[in-house]
Amino acid sequence: MTFAYQRMGGAGSAVGEYFADQGMTVNLLSLGLPDRYEAHAKPEAMLARVGLDANGIEAAIEKRLS
Repeated sequence: MTFAYQRMGGAGSAVGEYFADQGMTVNLLSLGLPDRYEAHAKPEAMLARVGLDANGIEAAIEKRLS
């Protein structure tokens, strides 16, 4: 799993690119902010709204592993 505040061109993209270049197939879960405008709010509220708070990250991992 990777986490970056930017999905496109973020850490997850670099990790995925590395594995692809090595000819490796991995089950990579890359989480980050969506590539769209998000209304301003307190950071905790913004992260919760896009599923990047603790509950959202846990749900994404559980969904991937199920």
